[in-house]
Amino acid sequence: MREKMSDQSLAERFRALRLALSKSQSAFGEPIGVSYAAVSRWEKDDALPPDMAAIALEHVYGVSSKWLLTGEGPMWIPKPAPTEGSAELLSRPLIAGAASCGPGGEIADPGPTALRMPFRKDFLLELLQESGAGSTEDLYVVECSGESMRPTVHPGDMALINTSLELRLQPKRNALYLVRPDPASAEGRIKRVRIDANGQLCFLSDAPGFTPIAVDLDSLPMQSLILGRVCWVARSVVKDERPERNW
Repeated sequence: MREKMSDQSLAERFRALRLALSKSQSAFGEPIGVSYAAVSRWEKDDALPPDMAAIALEHVYGVSSKWLLTGEGPMWIPKPAPTEGSAELLSRPLIAGAASCGPGGEIADPGPTALRMPFRKDFLLELLQESGAGSTEDLYVVECSGESMRPTVHPGDMALINTSLELRLQPKRNALYLVRPDPASAEGRIKRVRIDANGQLCFLSDAPGFTPIAVDLDSLPMQSLILGRVCWVARSVVKDERPERNW
């Protein structure tokens, strides 16, 4: 079925659009590089606007170029209905590795001046559900360094850490965690975690050649060594470009 066609002329449609936007002829044409004199000629039907002008106006103002040029269809391009919560963004702070953990093993919020990374709220909620615990306030971003976790984690990767206490007290065998192997140090590292047959907490690397670290838990609380679970990693492929192979 053919859509209803506007009874207005081309010149009348241009004028109707400008008035609907409450813009002067100068302000109307400025975003698409057209002078007020050209707009005036279009509205007086003294000149025909080029099709590209209508397409540019569609991009700038959301008006249908088809309606503008032919009078067919609705005046405005319908906007898709947003999915609830899908467009909402939350930002989480980036913490420096050396300052990521305090004396008791807690990650300290770096404060309002820290660099923050935006994430879609529904994406973060999905990660929390998969982790099994925590809230968005438990999430922090760290930049990874070192070679010990290749090929799983590369230097320069950004890791999202879930610092929920529940996840730290009950580590999942062989999962990735931000840990503090030396309780006297503030340095955090990303390692795989497991508890061995002797009840020691072991930190393992994915890259060959790195010796596992074993820590006796008799006098140390678990949460002082395990700072949070890694629940997402992002990588820049530009940073990790490999040398060309010798074919």
